[in-house]
Amino acid sequence: CRRRFECGGIAFELLEAPCKDKPALFSRAAEEGDDRALTTLRQLRETDCSRRSQDPCCFRDNQELPKAIARLRERLGKPKEPARK
Repeated sequence: CRRRFECGGIAFELLEAPCKDKPALFSRAAEEGDDRALTTLRQLRETDCSRRSQDPCCFRDNQELPKAIARLRERLGKPKEPARK
């Protein structure tokens, strides 16, 4: 790849986007992403949230993130993840 953006696609966009803009990319990541995007989405889901309830980098209560992860896993032919507690 000549440019880093071309190599990483949506995964790179997810990494580079400001926290407030990341949720708008979740659906696209499910449709276009590869293993790198799946890893990035999973890292966003696992991010330790600060105690501030309005932290824009906290996706704990975001309903679209787990859906995007599940759709991407299915599209990539990955086994389903065990149910989260």
